[in-house]
Amino acid sequence: MLERDFLGWLPAGLRRVFGSAELFPSRRIARAEADLETARATQMRLLDALDTLPEGIVILDADGRYVAWNKQYLAMYPNTADLIQVGATLEDAVRAGIARGEYPQAAGREEEWLAERLVRLRNPGPRYEQSLSDGRCILMEDRPMTDGGLVSLRVDITEMKQREATFRLLFESNPLPMLVCRLGSWEIAAANDAAVAHYGYTREEMTKLPLAAIHCAVEAGVLPDDSAPDVAQAFTGRSFKHVRRNGEIIEVEVRASGLNYENQPSVLLAVIDITERRRSEFRVVHLARHDSLTGLPNRFSLTEEMQHAVKATADGEAAALLFLDLDKFKAVNDTLGHAAGDDLLREVARRLRRCVRDQDTVARLGGDEYGILLRGDCTRLEAAMVARRILADMQKPVTVQGRQLYMGVSIGIAMLPDDGGVPDELFRCSDVAMYAAKQDGRGAFRFFEPEMDEKIRARSSLETDMKRAIANGELDIYYQPLVALDTGDVTCMEALVRWHHPQHGLVSPVEFIPIAEETGMIVDLGAFVLRQACRDAVAWPAGIKVAVNVSALELDRAGFVERLKGALEESGLAPRQLQIEVTETAVMSNIDNAIAILTEIRSLGVEVAMDDFGTGYSSLCSLRTFPFDKIKIDRAFIRDASISADGHDVLSAIVGLVQALGMTTTAEGVESIEQRRIVEALKCNEMQGYLFSPAKPLHELRDILAPWAEVA
Repeated sequence: MLERDFLGWLPAGLRRVFGSAELFPSRRIARAEADLETARATQMRLLDALDTLPEGIVILDADGRYVAWNKQYLAMYPNTADLIQVGATLEDAVRAGIARGEYPQAAGREEEWLAERLVRLRNPGPRYEQSLSDGRCILMEDRPMTDGGLVSLRVDITEMKQREATFRLLFESNPLPMLVCRLGSWEIAAANDAAVAHYGYTREEMTKLPLAAIHCAVEAGVLPDDSAPDVAQAFTGRSFKHVRRNGEIIEVEVRASGLNYENQPSVLLAVIDITERRRSEFRVVHLARHDSLTGLPNRFSLTEEMQHAVKATADGEAAALLFLDLDKFKAVNDTLGHAAGDDLLREVARRLRRCVRDQDTVARLGGDEYGILLRGDCTRLEAAMVARRILADMQKPVTVQGRQLYMGVSIGIAMLPDDGGVPDELFRCSDVAMYAAKQDGRGAFRFFEPEMDEKIRARSSLETDMKRAIANGELDIYYQPLVALDTGDVTCMEALVRWHHPQHGLVSPVEFIPIAEETGMIVDLGAFVLRQACRDAVAWPAGIKVAVNVSALELDRAGFVERLKGALEESGLAPRQLQIEVTETAVMSNIDNAIAILTEIRSLGVEVAMDDFGTGYSSLCSLRTFPFDKIKIDRAFIRDASISADGHDVLSAIVGLVQALGMTTTAEGVESIEQRRIVEALKCNEMQGYLFSPAKPLHELRDILAPWAEVA
């Protein structure tokens, strides 16, 4: 519907002038009415003309109100046609259209979309498109008028959009770079937008080039013979190296088909850039053969190099395989976190590279293990020199996350062909030699010797026997007393596991505890000690606690607190008589989990103590982070305090700090009267050590417990 009242277009002042007969003589009034009628006729012709236009047109005043529109505009918005009236605002019509589902683009963001639409009206800019609910697409162009109003042109481009979707599959809109080349000259006759963008030329530049111009120089002569029966087939499926305008070399595959272009025989080439695919394939191959953390070759690559070295022995060439394992690397991961551990592993890789020649291979085998293959007819002397160079380099401090760490390494060496003729045998021999180096005190290297196999077999046998001993309850619990320094009373008994092997006699915990931790048997072993210690302690005087050590693996395993509750309930031991001891390494492996578990343990009334304080990387931080009741100071500090003034000062500072935090202090490893006097003078609460009593079976401690039993 079009507005036909010309007066409605006039300003209010003029309407009053034209509407007042008293201001004009009759002749002037007649003339004005005639002019007005002429204007109305002109307006009608103008509006009729607008109706003949295929585009939709709408005119708004400075306030965004409808002034005029043609029927094509009205037909574009049938859902809101009833709201399009002179004086109504476009905003109201659009808002109603949103409510009636006219604008799918507004769904879910109605107010935001409306605000964007109004901004475009107030600040006309480039053309833009509008989607309607019936699937049509309207191209919109807004033009401002001098009086602040707006003329907006609306074109239904739905069919054009549909054609474009079809044309994209054709040459001009194809996302693949496409070229048309003339047979004979191989000149590029046409290039689509994708080709122009891909190669970096303008269209004019590209259509003046011969095809050879975009071929890499080394492949300039590999174009198919255009006299061949099927030139297109000669292109298809082949890969070429092309060069972009900026000099970058890319690898492409080509699909081709013959056609007549501008009445000349030509070939249509669809170019598929496979550069990234080739790079990805290379990365996959690289990752399959290299360690992602350090960039070093992995075990697979090292094995391949070893196979080459084995073949070279036929020509009399010798080689050496060095198997390296970092000493105490787990402590770094447990205390500083895996990110710090990764930094350390990368630094180790850098140091190992600089310790060998270019012809040698340095590989990361996994975890904290590395392998080095020394080629070039390597002798035992040369292998030993490299090992010493590595040990010396590894003794230098490593800065990780602002901390200086000292990281040792143990090295096992196997010689090819003396110690084996296949890679697996060399790996085994060097691994055996590495464990021998660790047993020699770490930070050393050892060549493989046949008798080392016997030691490995003995360790494996010990592991098997230990599984049986745990399952059959063949382990014993010894107890070592803790004594109050002010009264001399026994306050606690620490439960320590002992193993009397049927063939080997008493096996040192130093031998079997590491095996238990490495194999996970420590969980079952710890559960046995906890249950037995609670059963034993229930018969002791109420003033004497029992202390049980808990490993990191036990804390990490789900259900530890439930197992602890079960041991207390089964034995009838009061929670206040149980003390759980954990090392700093144990709690730092999973800080959040450890805090939660230790807090829950304390809530039961069980005392929590840190064992071997001072042996970790973050001891002072641990005191404030974890809910400890007691701190057991490592024996090394007690020893140092008795032999040096500095050691005495350090121990004094530790005791003062712990007491300031309201915790009980226990001095471990007190073995002399002098050491007792020192810890007494420093106001330690308890002592533990051989001076009072070593760890003994419970029946040998009856005399010690008797006085307190009588008091109880």
